[in-house]
Amino acid sequence: MQGHRVRVLRQPGPVRHPAEKFGTPMNAQTERIRDTLGRREPLATARGRVLGQIVFCEGCCCGRPDKGFEPFPRDWIKQQWKDDKLNKSVQLTISGCLGPCDLANVFCVVSPKGMQWFGGLQEQWQYDLLLDWARNSRDAGVLLELPAELNRHRFERFAVGYGSFAERAISLIPKGLWQRALRLRCAWSGAGVRPASGRPPQPALSGRRLDRRWERGKCFVRSLRRPVT
Repeated sequence: MQGHRVRVLRQPGPVRHPAEKFGTPMNAQTERIRDTLGRREPLATARGRVLGQIVFCEGCCCGRPDKGFEPFPRDWIKQQWKDDKLNKSVQLTISGCLGPCDLANVFCVVSPKGMQWFGGLQEQWQYDLLLDWARNSRDAGVLLELPAELNRHRFERFAVGYGSFAERAISLIPKGLWQRALRLRCAWSGAGVRPASGRPPQPALSGRRLDRRWERGKCFVRSLRRPVT
């Protein structure tokens, strides 16, 4: 028909990787990840044996003497980490802005237990402490507690609700201490001593029942979480 255009539908072509659009072939790592995800298998890293990771902020404020902040010894700490081969134990990362600009200079420690945040580093001896801590952790084969001199630099990075505080409190009670307290209470009950609540004596608890009570207590604490308003 005159005056009308005919639209020709094209068949969709194969999906290309963004690197291929620029004429660059995918490297072996990218191919391996795509194949693993295509097989719906879990990803695994060969660098998963590190004890932890320390991330230093060097962004809009941290380490910026031109803005009136204390400098961050970037080159020095990278060289020390390289000379002592610490990256295989405590991985060093120097990042852009981490967020808490009002507490420059900031760093955080990432481990299987979570993240710890520190700010306000202003002197070289503080970085010397962190270097010694990383060396000692490497030699011990476990991520040691950070030096007590840095405790006053700790801060909470994210909003924390009531449940999180309670869960942290109960996590500080060793499981063995909890079990001994329950056994002691049951021993008093078995000896004919009534608990302070006035309830009748309870039979002694086995190890499995003690474990169940321990898990039940932790589940109760987690249920106390409330959104922060």
